[in-house]
Amino acid sequence: MSRFKKEIDALLEKTFTTDETGCKAEVSFDTDFIGFNGHFPNAPVLPGIVMIQLAVMMCERAVGESLHIAGIREAKFTEPVLPREKITAFLSPAEETENGLRVKGSFNKQDKTAARVSLLLETDQKES
Repeated sequence: MSRFKKEIDALLEKTFTTDETGCKAEVSFDTDFIGFNGHFPNAPVLPGIVMIQLAVMMCERAVGESLHIAGIREAKFTEPVLPREKITAFLSPAEETENGLRVKGSFNKQDKTAARVSLLLETDQKES
């Protein structure tokens, strides 16, 4: 597992919950989080791909399988997330489709929506 995924996984260990309404995690990324490297020098902002990867990893925990992105239906980033800002990530329950699992997520900070995503995920299957 990459350092990037290990750091996200460690955050999920602390606050990830799931129930019939979906799954939720409250996370904040410290200033030394690898995802801030180069994005942007002297003015770090959490890259959108970090929120997308967070959603994938939350869904993996919820369904108990390794997943990868098959498609991004929506990815809207409306508020910057800065180091140490707490965000609450919420995913709707994964919906099975003929093309994979569809999941929708929102990322909120305080009372504002920082991002919304709609992803199509597939199970990682190793070929024999």
